[in-house]
Amino acid sequence: SERVMKLVNELVELSVVDFADLTEQLKKRLGLDHANISVPMMMPAGMVMPAGMMAPGGAGSGGAAADASAAAAAPEKPVEKMVFDIKLEKYEAADKIKVIKEVRSVTELGLKEAKELVEKLPAMVKKSVTKEEAEKIINKLKAVGGTAVME
Repeated sequence: SERVMKLVNELVELSVVDFADLTEQLKKRLGLDHANISVPMMMPAGMVMPAGMMAPGGAGSGGAAADASAAAAAPEKPVEKMVFDIKLEKYEAADKIKVIKEVRSVTELGLKEAKELVEKLPAMVKKSVTKEEAEKIINKLKAVGGTAVME
C-alpha cells in the first residue's frame, strides 16, 4: 500500500543510531521490553538488518559462544556492497555548465542548488543507488567532463 511504501522510504533514510532508537521505542510501545529481540546488525553502506531477521549464526543458534565458535570455524566471506553513494570529485573548468546540467538531471535539483553543489567539490551527487545506476551516472558525468566515484 502507499502508506507502507511511505514508511519504508522513511525508514531507509534513518541513520543507524536512529534505527536503534526506533527499535527500542517499538519494543517499549509493544510491551517487548524483556523479550529477546536483537538490536539491528550493521551492514555495508549504513544499511541495517531489522530486528527479527537473523544473520547466519545469529539468534537461535546457541548464543554468543556458538556465534564465536562458528565465526572462528568458517572463514568470513566478504559481503558485497549493494548500495552506493556517488561523489563528484572534480571537473574541467570549461565543462562546468555541462556538469551542472548533468547534476540537475540525475538529482532533480534546481539550477541554483546544482550550481552550489558543483562549486563545493568534492560533493555527494546522489546517495543510496544501485551499482548499475551509479555506474550510469558516473559515465554520464564523465562524458560531460566530470570525475565521479562510487563510495
